[in-house]
Amino acid sequence: SDNLLRCHSCDAPCIKKSVITCQAHEFCYEKTVIGIPERGCRNSSVCDSEASDNVAVKTRCCKTNMCNSAAHPEVPAVTLLAAIMVAWISRL
Repeated sequence: SDNLLRCHSCDAPCIKKSVITCQAHEFCYEKTVIGIPERGCRNSSVCDSEASDNVAVKTRCCKTNMCNSAAHPEVPAVTLLAAIMVAWISRL
């Protein structure tokens, strides 16, 4: 229907992007972990519980069409490399 939000959608690190239509009671969201984005739709109650200003993990929900696109360029290579190193070191 006309009142459903359309949002950017991608799994981290957002190399393959698409546009999806959310369900009723869902908002667009963008979650970044160490600067690496993930986007899609989230239930409004999950948005409230996931809201965070943690330095490493930031979650933002918004309520207008396509509002979860990043104004900044996609993942710089150095950020991606740093995230891979952190993930690798944490497994040791």
